[in-house]
Amino acid sequence: MGDKMLGLFKYYRSEKQADLALSQWDDEYFQKDPDLIYISVIKSRKWWYHFELEFARKGGKNDRLGIPVDIPEYLPIRNKNLTSVSSSKELKIKTRIIDADDVSNIDENKSVDFMYDPVIQGGKSVSNYPRRYGGTLGCVFYLKGIEGMFGVSNHHVLQDNNSERIDDIFNPRVKGLTNNDLESARSGYLVWDKFKPFIDAAFYRIEDEDRVKSGLKNGDHLCGLNRRPKRGLKIKKTGFKTNDTTGIIRSRNTTVRVSVHGVKSLFKKQIQSSKISNSGDSGSIVYDCNKHVVGLLFADDKRSDDGFSYINNINYLFNYKFETTEYLHLPKGKIPFEKFEIESFV
Repeated sequence: MGDKMLGLFKYYRSEKQADLALSQWDDEYFQKDPDLIYISVIKSRKWWYHFELEFARKGGKNDRLGIPVDIPEYLPIRNKNLTSVSSSKELKIKTRIIDADDVSNIDENKSVDFMYDPVIQGGKSVSNYPRRYGGTLGCVFYLKGIEGMFGVSNHHVLQDNNSERIDDIFNPRVKGLTNNDLESARSGYLVWDKFKPFIDAAFYRIEDEDRVKSGLKNGDHLCGLNRRPKRGLKIKKTGFKTNDTTGIIRSRNTTVRVSVHGVKSLFKKQIQSSKISNSGDSGSIVYDCNKHVVGLLFADDKRSDDGFSYINNINYLFNYKFETTEYLHLPKGKIPFEKFEIESFV
């Protein structure tokens, strides 16, 4: 249930203009209205782009477009030479809650059958603690310039947003272990994590490489990166919870407010797709029909119908020059990187 509001809504003649306007105004929008969930750049006609906004509340009309009080009806590009708008548009505003996986502890004293699968493979479960509900190992890969295999998932899966760094990583996530069983489930240690503004990601070094099986658990083998994922692109993921699902990219530039462990955080330049995920799929690699990686799944809304999933664009994780130097935390010391480059996928 949600609002549907009509009014004059202005268009941009190019995606570049719309992207620029969103980058200049999105912080102001979200600061003005705590109920604003996302703003997406949407292609509305063959040559026109506009913005779609969605709010968490029911009712609560601030004005005819549902845009927060004291903010313009559209986002004017601050470089006036680029501003170009036209036409009208129906703006649909629905009610959603965007949430990352809840990785809360289970009852450690409860007796649970021990089921152990030693295989480490993309699409299987992973966690920073064996008695904790975790997420999905996206894939296993080699980094240029450093030896060894690495796994990738979300920060909120492997680091859990704790102030104290958690080093041990377990594949697969298992329940009901005694302390004597922990070492058999341990697969590696956390070496890098980053949270906001573009990515919710973490790497871990895999120590027992004999347990690694190539490809994803559905048999697909990744072979590269999609440098510029397009709207309408058909995508696929294989996750721990819902296995194989497919969808379509509807926006490749969304600013979205996400609840991670009860704390609301703003993520920018996210890919928004039709819903392809559920709790437990966080960290899944999303890829296209050519097996080129599109991004890293990290959140979705709780609606089962016409819902959305949110994906970190892979181009802000690999081959992206960070604003400040990033470090891999290895036993021999910290290794500096200006950007991460994939050598190959396992």
